[in-house]
Amino acid sequence: MGMVGRLQQISPERLSEFIRDPQIAYEYIRASDRQHTSAMIDQIMDDPEKFVAGLGLGKPRDISAAEKEQFKQELKQRHEQFMSALDSIRAKRQTGPQLVKKDKRTSPEEPIKIFSMEKDWHILHYILNGTAEGGGGPLAYVVLGGTELPDREGIMSYGPARYLTPEQVKAAASALAAADSAALAKRFDVRDANAKRIYGLAYAGGPTTISPEEVMGFVEPVRDFYTEASHDGNAMLFYLS
Repeated sequence: MGMVGRLQQISPERLSEFIRDPQIAYEYIRASDRQHTSAMIDQIMDDPEKFVAGLGLGKPRDISAAEKEQFKQELKQRHEQFMSALDSIRAKRQTGPQLVKKDKRTSPEEPIKIFSMEKDWHILHYILNGTAEGGGGPLAYVVLGGTELPDREGIMSYGPARYLTPEQVKAAASALAAADSAALAKRFDVRDANAKRIYGLAYAGGPTTISPEEVMGFVEPVRDFYTEASHDGNAMLFYLS
């Protein structure tokens, strides 16, 4: 199945709550992840080709019924494992505030604003920064930047969620808007990327070069998501599931 990267817009008020009590953040992620996964499964069932095209990462292609079913089952399995781990941890908690399931603090805002980068999140970070992690300037914020929300219960299988403040979101959105696709494509070095163990290269077919058009296929939907978040004054979460 592998690590799937997701971005989620949240309000500044919601972020303040998460910083004060990170456990609320993970309850919130749990609830929104459930709704998002259910929506994706419904879309796959209704129109799998449109779903693949809508991901925006890589070239859209026709998928077979077997691939559709496999993807659907992967989503369900990943979702069930994530929910099971959270439920187990919650059952073992002996101290601290017990969160009410329908508490407005942990119920997702409507509509849920999630962008799934699937298994391409690390490739995107490398395209933007030329690094496995970190980087210089606000392009480093886009995927792996920001600040960790402590995951003291060990809820997330692949490390804590991270957040960007609204100010950092604005800086990332501006940097993405100014990014030159030709320059980014020219800088892509598959040997260097493999040496830096960039996750997802094998999944993406091991490209030796990336054209400006293909770069924008990675960058544009994320740029649009950040532009929307910046316009609305939102903060951003990034997490792997």
